[in-house]
Amino acid sequence: ISEDEVLGQALLFFVAGSETTATTIAFALYELAVQEDIQMRLRSEIRNVLEHHKGKVTYEAVQDMKYLHMVVSGYVKTITLIFHNRMSLHDYCVPGTNLVIERGTPVYVSLLGLHRDPAYHDNPLKFDPERFSKDKNCVGLRLALLSVKVMLVVLLQIFRVVLDEKTPVPLVLSPYVLFLKNIGQLPLQFVPDVHI
Repeated sequence: ISEDEVLGQALLFFVAGSETTATTIAFALYELAVQEDIQMRLRSEIRNVLEHHKGKVTYEAVQDMKYLHMVVSGYVKTITLIFHNRMSLHDYCVPGTNLVIERGTPVYVSLLGLHRDPAYHDNPLKFDPERFSKDKNCVGLRLALLSVKVMLVVLLQIFRVVLDEKTPVPLVLSPYVLFLKNIGQLPLQFVPDVHI
């Protein structure tokens, strides 16, 4: 592999995940503002773990935050931002329609749709950090999750996130975009609160 290819892959590795990581952080903060009990438990864990790490947000400190891991992993599952791409191996008629997906056609499956399908998950629309399952195969997932965790730790150790009077509850998502996006603004208030 050439140096240019290595540089190209490195650039892709960091740039490709920036939009999805930022969106995940915004939606996670929204969900924590909506569910204050989860936010308070998470902020308590952040305070306790950072006390054991002399107040420093290090990789080891973040790894010691088990509830943070459940919150982020559980949230990522409920708002999956990407599609799973496959190739149709044979002609397939979509049930209840005249639509035929021909052999060799690229197919993009909404992981969000699968994660929100009650046939596969109990109460799939509920944000439930306890429903954590292992991470899957995205090469950048560990870096993205670490970025989300560090940002949440940094913000939640000094702020309480609350809904603004203009914050839509429930969140209204756009059905017209490739990546998950809310319709309109997502106003949240960050209230200074160093005591959890």
